[in-house]
Amino acid sequence: MTVTFIIGDFPLISRIGVYHAGLFSLTSNSRMMFGFARDRGLPPLFRRVDSSGTPVYTIWLAAFLAFCLALPSLGSSVGEFPCTLPQLNQTG
Repeated sequence: MTVTFIIGDFPLISRIGVYHAGLFSLTSNSRMMFGFARDRGLPPLFRRVDSSGTPVYTIWLAAFLAFCLALPSLGSSVGEFPCTLPQLNQTG
């Protein structure tokens, strides 16, 4: 019964894992870019922080660059296949 529960929820578990991997990647990339900007490696705009100390411009830059890197995958079904395969194999 436990094995059926784990196999049946595999798409949900994998989606949660992919979400967290993206979140951790965005967090670490924005922190590195902020450090780079603080050390004058990027334009001064990315050194700015808001009233709570969050480098908003740097986070948006990291998100935009990640989106640009993901654009070529929109025309391909290669990344979609591993996510849908467990759903296709369920018999009932």
